[in-house]
Amino acid sequence: MAATVVAGVAAYLLSAESGTAHGTAHVVLVVLGAAATAVTAAIPAEAAVRQARERRSAEQLAEQAQASLRIAVADGLEPVTGLLAELVRLRGRRKSERRGEAVQATLTCAAGLVGVDRARVSLYQLRDGPPRGLAPVAHAGRSGAPRVPFTAGTPDGDAVLQMVTDQGRRYSADVRRSPPPGWAGSDGSYRTFVAVSVASGATALGMLTIDALQPGELAVEESAGLVDVFAHLLAAILSA
Repeated sequence: MAATVVAGVAAYLLSAESGTAHGTAHVVLVVLGAAATAVTAAIPAEAAVRQARERRSAEQLAEQAQASLRIAVADGLEPVTGLLAELVRLRGRRKSERRGEAVQATLTCAAGLVGVDRARVSLYQLRDGPPRGLAPVAHAGRSGAPRVPFTAGTPDGDAVLQMVTDQGRRYSADVRRSPPPGWAGSDGSYRTFVAVSVASGATALGMLTIDALQPGELAVEESAGLVDVFAHLLAAILSA
């Protein structure tokens, strides 16, 4: 921008001087003025070319990232889809064991795709009780299982159970500063999270959460689609 201004001013001044000069001096000033004018035009053109090049590079990086993501999802979900197909025909104890393996494989895949260091992905399953509640049954990613169940009859428990029943979601960029309904009593082991109901049709089955250690590490726009995909997959596993 500064170079454009300098070149433009130079072109203007040289044009003015050429009007008062004569002979060889006039010719030289006209040529210099034309050169400065050309530079004035060329600088924005060069910037536009550079911006277009940078835009193409960004688009190529985005395409490469999408391709890598597709490969990662395919690789991560391959064992899950195999287990899910197996669950349909199994019965009894063997089915329960394989369901647990499918749940763990799904959470592990999700944790690998979050893209945040030391993120944790957890599944809470709905218990009829009494008392009715949500209990953590599996997790992947950062070590340490979630410590807080959500129990009916408590302010946090009732709020989270209502969210799950309504098949909603919750998000907080910083749960200490702005806890959503149900998370006022957070155990302090994470700072940001996104949670979504796991449901099959109209039947609520549980809740999937992704949490991380630093405020704002999870962007809701990026995390929402991921958590939805895995919530649907977990619903299929739990219902099979």
